[in-house]
Amino acid sequence: MKTGIRVTVYALLAMILFSCEHKELCFHHPHMVTLRVDFDWKNAPQADPEGMCVYFYPEEGESPIRFDFAGKDGGSVEIKEGRYRILCYNNDTESLLFRGMEGFDTHEGYTRDGNVFESIYGNGAHYAPPAKGSEDERVVICPDMMWEVAPEMWKLPN
Repeated sequence: MKTGIRVTVYALLAMILFSCEHKELCFHHPHMVTLRVDFDWKNAPQADPEGMCVYFYPEEGESPIRFDFAGKDGGSVEIKEGRYRILCYNNDTESLLFRGMEGFDTHEGYTRDGNVFESIYGNGAHYAPPAKGSEDERVVICPDMMWEVAPEMWKLPN
């Protein structure tokens, strides 16, 4: 009887002293990664944008994530781990408009319709009738300078 109690006590002590710590698997929240975004200007040393934006398009088809940076140097962002298609361009344009930003393949920049006598910044105070025979010709305003890059698919963390 004493031996049975002694074995039970030893077994309980062994379980308490040598038990494993259970670590739960983590499926309930996204894991985040800090990413340093640097823009390489070696092919455009004259470029001097006031700011840059980066769109991360998740491979899973979720909504894109946009980050803006002042200047042209970039910075750090915190983003969910995963695979992304990335699109970067300067965000200091006045005459460029954007549409289709909900998808990487539909994201596009364009300029609006204008008038031959309109100034570059869109002041429409100097409208005049078009020349005869040119009424149906489309005129668009001149776009601002734009720098962009669209690298291949990236997996974060890489």
